[in-house]
Amino acid sequence: MRSAQAHRGWNPRLRRRIGPAAIAVLQICFEDLAAHRVELFVFVENERAYRTYLKTGFVEEGVVRDLHRDPDGAFRSMRLMSMLRGEWVARP
Repeated sequence: MRSAQAHRGWNPRLRRRIGPAAIAVLQICFEDLAAHRVELFVFVENERAYRTYLKTGFVEEGVVRDLHRDPDGAFRSMRLMSMLRGEWVARP
């Protein structure tokens, strides 16, 4: 496997830290599955998750405009973020 895409559902009732879970997923992707790249999307307005992913080591690649459509028909933009194997290995 060369790359992996992380998908995570969001439940507003769950208010726990996602940092440790993100590290566990990255460890599986890079160490067990030998991925070269892991990417994820995060809603532009979700600053809390965005900061967590930055602290985890993800890099923002850009914004994909109107990528997600809500049940009410409204479109929402998402940030594309990724981490490469070399960045995983070099992290503190």
